[in-house]
Amino acid sequence: MTTSTAPVSVFDLFTIGIGPSSSHTVGPMKAAAAIAKDLRRAGTADSVESVRVEIFGSLAATGHGHGTFTAVLLGLDGAQSARIDSGEVERRLADITASGTVSLGAGQRIPCRIEDFVFIVRDGDEERPSGVQSTSVAYPFRTAAELLAVCGQTGSRISEVIRDNELAGRSSADLNQGLRELWQTMQTCVTSAVSRTGVLPGGLGVRRRAGAWASRLDREDPERMTNTGKSVSTSSRWQCMRRTPAAAAS
Repeated sequence: MTTSTAPVSVFDLFTIGIGPSSSHTVGPMKAAAAIAKDLRRAGTADSVESVRVEIFGSLAATGHGHGTFTAVLLGLDGAQSARIDSGEVERRLADITASGTVSLGAGQRIPCRIEDFVFIVRDGDEERPSGVQSTSVAYPFRTAAELLAVCGQTGSRISEVIRDNELAGRSSADLNQGLRELWQTMQTCVTSAVSRTGVLPGGLGVRRRAGAWASRLDREDPERMTNTGKSVSTSSRWQCMRRTPAAAAS
């Protein structure tokens, strides 16, 4: 078996978390939740009287519209990025905003408001890719051409090559469960998106469009059928229309 640094995992490509821009919310929310968890584990959460939040770089410059600041509040309140749904996001943010406090996941609430965050943006600040953990895999490749070459050499489909590589770092049961969770989350996001109206969170006033587009698709092609003769659901047709399913709820 050939070993090398693993290509990007499907679980790196699809990270479950809140929107409207998961690249700006998942990391900050996880970091804030980790702080709250560490304080609870150390038994010091109840003695905390205040929290100072500093946001750096591009997160400070664009975080308002991308949901970074609310993600930090949710994390400090003990929310987990991969476990919170859009309904709970709205409820918890309403409570946090009304009270001006977060709980550190421990019950006792302490003052914490976006208005008190410190934003630090310096010339030359850039987003830098996070470190990637090295894992030995069956079929190393760096480019799409190399992936196709592996398929030609082994007689395997792309999905089979990728699955074998994923199994280098997790059991078959864990892989199946993780993939199923990703798919179910995508389906939930689609269903939520096509049923909601108004504007996206973040303060930019971006109008929700998914529901209107799905309704238009229903009107323009109401008889669309699968090759089995069964009607295609609105969410499935919407995914086909979009061609870019996202794991971040909108």
